[in-house]
Amino acid sequence: MLPNSLLKILLAVLFLYIAWPMVNPSLHSFQNLFWLFWLGLFFLVIGGNLATLFKITEPPVIEKDLGQRQKDSI
Repeated sequence: MLPNSLLKILLAVLFLYIAWPMVNPSLHSFQNLFWLFWLGLFFLVIGGNLATLFKITEPPVIEKDLGQRQKDSI
């Protein structure tokens, strides 16, 4: 569960590292809207995975161990 969240955070940071040189003050509002949406999605992914990493929220059912799922169902 925790390694998955950490890998998702690292993957999102890698994508930001690759995309950052292309983010520039552009003249077209559609490009600005696209990059604003993209950065917003990046922060949602980072925030959600940090919440799981710091155990603020419950992890998704698919990421729980079988033993933990059986304890939760009792």
